[in-house]
Order: sequence, then C-alpha cells, then structure tokens
Amino acid sequence: MDRLPISLMVADAVGLVSLVALLVAALYLPAIF
Repeated sequence: MDRLPISLMVADAVGLVSLVALLVAALYLPAIF
C-alpha cells in the first residue's frame, strides 16, 4: 500500500525531469548548430 504513492511521485519526478531536459535541449541545440 505504501509503494503506490511513492511510485506515483517517482513517475511525476521522471516526467518533470524529462520536461526540463526537453526545454534545455530546445534552448541549447539551436545555439550549438
């Protein structure tokens, strides 16, 4: 029972990190090219 909220928080954290990574890539890839 305790693992469900933890897994949900982990999934939210992974989604947030991937979103930030996409934003950083969108900002810095045009600067590189």
